[in-house]
Amino acid sequence: MALTAWGATLPEWNNNHTADPSSPGSYWPRLPDGLDSYTSLGLVGGRVIHYVLNFDPAQNEADSKQSLANELPTDAKVVSSRLLPGCEQVVESSPTLASLTHADVLGELESSGGFDPSAVTRLVLSATTPGSPPPSSC
Repeated sequence: MALTAWGATLPEWNNNHTADPSSPGSYWPRLPDGLDSYTSLGLVGGRVIHYVLNFDPAQNEADSKQSLANELPTDAKVVSSRLLPGCEQVVESSPTLASLTHADVLGELESSGGFDPSAVTRLVLSATTPGSPPPSSC
């Protein structure tokens, strides 16, 4: 299965995203607030396992969770979710991604100035160890 987002190889990612030539690790489209849609791209073992998906305008919690689902294969399922003062953490598990990365996906929904479920401005996607609790802070 070819992946285009989290878990993709860099060539797969680059075939589906447009790099911002002025900002390494960042990808267009550029948002109204001047940020790139995708920033802070990180790879391990040749696979994308970290990035930030920025939103402008801000999204509500449900739309942000749908954005997270859109970044993952269709076999991904939510295994845990919890609210913290600075974010909402959602852990998703995917057999497809587990076979390639040996990791689950931690999505952290964040807002400016403390978590506001009606105004999510970014989604931080990173790897987490399957079966382990996510970090206790955002």
